[in-house]
Amino acid sequence: MKKIAIITKNTTFNKYFGGLEIHTKSLIDRLAESGFEIHIFAPLRELKNDTISDGNKKYFFIDAEYRTGFFSDFFSNNWFHGLLNFFNKKHLENNYELVISVSSAAYPILSKKRDYNFKILTISHGSALSEFSSIFNESGISFSLFRNLPYVLYNYFWKQKNFINSSDLIITVSNFVRNSLINETGVD
Repeated sequence: MKKIAIITKNTTFNKYFGGLEIHTKSLIDRLAESGFEIHIFAPLRELKNDTISDGNKKYFFIDAEYRTGFFSDFFSNNWFHGLLNFFNKKHLENNYELVISVSSAAYPILSKKRDYNFKILTISHGSALSEFSSIFNESGISFSLFRNLPYVLYNYFWKQKNFINSSDLIITVSNFVRNSLINETGVD
């Protein structure tokens, strides 16, 4: 049975979820129904169990904090290192053929792509500038806007472009997101 890893920021098991998590669950269910063994990696957050199994779907919840911010990768319990360490162990056991990144959740793995022998498919739900625009539209000129500015600039000028260039295939959820990514990264 072929094994696929899906990396996401949140799941429908978590307390707060929305469209991204529902979309991801549909994808997981569809792939599992097609006969693939699916391993899902997500932050533990408020959940009590670190694994949940359901047929050929297995969820691994990693006790690492998923933060966005300019210095977030430097926190001791951060997603970057937590995912990378846990995923590497699981990949050695399972030899994944495909990794699907929901938004930028798999950035730690993409940053080390040269170390792996699988393809990485990214499903993009937004872009750096569209996320910043959403913050502005919600709060106007505010502390939140200025607090997020360094991360947005880092994401826009560095992280997003590397993320897109490292993916083997990118699927966008809309033409708007596709055009935004092309305009912001220069990658077509």
